[in-house]
Amino acid sequence: MTHDPAPPPSARRHAVPARQVEQHEAEERFRALVAHSPDIITVLEPDGSWRSSSAAGTRLLGYEEGFDPEGGIFGLLHPDDVEPAMQAFQQVLDGTHTGEPLVFRVRTADGNRWVHLETVARNLVEDPAVRGIVLNSRDVTDRVRAEQRFAALVEHATDVITLVVLDDDAPRVEWASPSIEAVLGYAPDELVGTDPLQLIHPDDVAEMFEASARAVESGEPALVEYRAVAKDGSIRFFEAVTSDLSDESSVGGFVTNARDITDRRHAEQEARQLTEVLEQSNEIVVLSETSGAVVYANQRAREFLGLGAHHNVAELTSIESREQLRDVIMPLVRRHGLWHGELTLRTTSGNEVPVIATVQAHREQGEIVLISTIAHDITELKAAQHRLEYEATHDTLTGLPNRAMLQEVGEQAMGRASRYGTTTALLFLDLDLFKEVNDTLGHDAGDRVLVELARRLRVGIRTGDLVARLGGDEFCVLCERVESRDEMRELGQRLCDVVSIPMVVHGREVQVGTSVGVALAEGGSETIGTLIRNADVALYRAKREGRFRIVLFDAGMVDAPSERTEPTG
Repeated sequence: MTHDPAPPPSARRHAVPARQVEQHEAEERFRALVAHSPDIITVLEPDGSWRSSSAAGTRLLGYEEGFDPEGGIFGLLHPDDVEPAMQAFQQVLDGTHTGEPLVFRVRTADGNRWVHLETVARNLVEDPAVRGIVLNSRDVTDRVRAEQRFAALVEHATDVITLVVLDDDAPRVEWASPSIEAVLGYAPDELVGTDPLQLIHPDDVAEMFEASARAVESGEPALVEYRAVAKDGSIRFFEAVTSDLSDESSVGGFVTNARDITDRRHAEQEARQLTEVLEQSNEIVVLSETSGAVVYANQRAREFLGLGAHHNVAELTSIESREQLRDVIMPLVRRHGLWHGELTLRTTSGNEVPVIATVQAHREQGEIVLISTIAHDITELKAAQHRLEYEATHDTLTGLPNRAMLQEVGEQAMGRASRYGTTTALLFLDLDLFKEVNDTLGHDAGDRVLVELARRLRVGIRTGDLVARLGGDEFCVLCERVESRDEMRELGQRLCDVVSIPMVVHGREVQVGTSVGVALAEGGSETIGTLIRNADVALYRAKREGRFRIVLFDAGMVDAPSERTEPTG
């Protein structure tokens, strides 16, 4: 057996110092690490007094090395943190502390701010190398403030945020935001540990499961709408986004951000109901932009006017109404917000339809964003008005103008005669032998005679003349631009001839005649009332002289028509 040679004595003398050098170098490296560590390493005496701190304490808090605060380290803490810190310190001494980090607020040297330090304490009193309490503190001010901001946002958020975790595949509420109480009536603590599906309407549970499955499969948030059951049993509508954050260590579950859309749903329902009412309405309803572009037309407007989204409201009206819209209506609507009156619209077939319309401006922040037009078809009303106007100015039996219209047209004719210096004439006709027709054949036969004679008189007059029935068997013919008295005499004779032509009524031949009184006025020198009265005087003379006659008025005639006796026929 061979043995290694023993080291020389000189080598043995230098072995111990080498180990000391290594130890010294290790200590220096440790001191360097501590000096440059971002964490504050503090050593406290068992009585809580401050022994030492690393350089990070000076960098973060501004206290010089060797600073000994009054009251020890606890004198630097926020008043609200002193008692919890002292309790934790005692637990560390007793060995009962859990080792969980605690966060305390520490005042900086300049006294201007508080730094949040997350601290872990270890009891090394029995360690001969330390014999104290070692605190390792890290600046978490930014994190705490971020958490505070987040907590404030959550506290005041109107959206409901929930965290759901799975216990043996069974969902359980881990956390709920405070806003859930205002929306569903549950305090957050009431829901923690419960099944979240109890809040979902039974008919929507499957859809919620599908949304969660989509979030898991895609790794993206899943949007879903559902109904939730409030504590009082009422139903609320929610729009929610569910995210699978099970792999996030700080979360470890499904996070759902839900927004209460109950009011929106109700508003949408009301809008649908209103739209249904508008669609079924017989009124024409059109909404348009300020440019006139149609954005909505109800069913009546679409069918009646052929409206679509590509139309402009200006296309719906007649030329006259279009000008009225441009020059009158829209300026008033822009200035006062409302206009009400009559317009004429054009249908898909090109027909013009009178309507009574309301045009209103709708504003947002003072600007007009929409124009509504509601129009009611007044075709029947206009027709009724025209009928009334016609009946007021025409004889219902013959359709001829009546005395009122004769008076109105006659005044206009006398005005023209005055302007142009022309002659106007009026022929007053009274039927002869008409009474015998009524007496022998009845009034129905008499009416048929009158209708036929009205037709014949229209044929017998000149172009532009007006035939009117004054009542009974009296007719008048108004003539403008008369050339001579002889022209009127010839016209009177022609009318006598057409009246005397026999006709058959109820199977029997009937023949009547007429007497004619004629009055003329040159240059509008008389009123229409005077002209009628003078023609009546001339008619009286014709009747008195033997019927079937034509007499022209002259100033020498006696103006006493009221004294004439009615002839017998």
